[in-house]
Amino acid sequence: TEIYTLSLHDALPISYQPWPGGYIETAEGRLLVWSAHTASAEPGDVAGLVAAAGRDGLALTTVGDRLVLDEVQIAGKKRLSGAELRRGYGGIVGDLAQ
Repeated sequence: TEIYTLSLHDALPISYQPWPGGYIETAEGRLLVWSAHTASAEPGDVAGLVAAAGRDGLALTTVGDRLVLDEVQIAGKKRLSGAELRRGYGGIVGDLAQ
């Protein structure tokens, strides 16, 4: 006889599996990136920092551009817009992403 095992990962429809996906390690914990878009770098940007974007958004600075974080999730928490995360976790601005 053969024994088959089915993990939760196998049982979920593809639409619920955010793979491949991206995340950023911050002081608040793992920050899952659900959606983002690119924007031009700003003067003084240092690659690898979580920076303020606009009036209330968040971005990850890169070598040539910024990745504006549209929808994110701290591991174990609910999904939030970048603006909601910044309002609730303002200390994340300036964190070095790992």
